[in-house]
Amino acid sequence: MTQSEVKILLDTAINGDLHPVERRDALKNLALTVEKNSGCADSDSSYDELLPQPLRDVRLAESEKSEIVRVLCKQIQIEPLGCGVLTELLWAIGKTDVGPSADALRCVLACTLERQLSGSELRQAILCLEDLTYMVQDRELIPLLPLLTHLKANVIATRHDESLNAINSYFAKLGKRGLPGV
Repeated sequence: MTQSEVKILLDTAINGDLHPVERRDALKNLALTVEKNSGCADSDSSYDELLPQPLRDVRLAESEKSEIVRVLCKQIQIEPLGCGVLTELLWAIGKTDVGPSADALRCVLACTLERQLSGSELRQAILCLEDLTYMVQDRELIPLLPLLTHLKANVIATRHDESLNAINSYFAKLGKRGLPGV
């Protein structure tokens, strides 16, 4: 698979006119390709089982990974709630690498605070925040703590059990980092 085919995969993932099944497949393959090219990748054999042959050999440059995150962030802002592929978009952006992870974290946090997510979308957003938080440095995370605290209050107000469990787990892990005010 060539880099232009990765671009086609990205275009398919964000094309709201396509059937959600096509978009989900494209997002899955795109996310796993990004993850395979990240510093957090599992062994190559894991991806041999998950990715179609052409994607197994793709090598993404940092600029390409950043561009994928930029496009996914833009799509997260406009994806229809409850009927599109927002949950899959949130899962996919959580597979990003250290470089664009702070941008991805800010995007997902804004999504959780500015949009009325369903319970499953909210839970996936929190799981994504947790994944992304591991990759950002404290100096990037500390300015976001007031917004994260606001998110926690919003999640508590939803009374959605899975989201409550996810946010409590997330804040427990944040507390272990020794960040001020957590």
